[in-house]
Amino acid sequence: MKAKFKVVGANANTEHLRDKEGIVMKTYHNGAAIIHEILFEEEIYLFDQKNVDFLPDCVLVNGFLSDNKEKVGRVALKFIPQNEQ
Repeated sequence: MKAKFKVVGANANTEHLRDKEGIVMKTYHNGAAIIHEILFEEEIYLFDQKNVDFLPDCVLVNGFLSDNKEKVGRVALKFIPQNEQ
């Protein structure tokens, strides 16, 4: 089962992904760094996870997202449990 996320926060470089849902394809751990490959609209993005917020109504993961064109931006991703459609 792959984790699913929705972009709920973005800056100018990642605004085009706001409200889009993505699926984590792979995760890499290198010391303290956690990098995820996330598929948004048939394009792979790299997400550098910085922190996780456990809120009463959701879980948010914050960090930097980059595409293969070298654009980097900040995003907040909301975890979507697989039992919710």
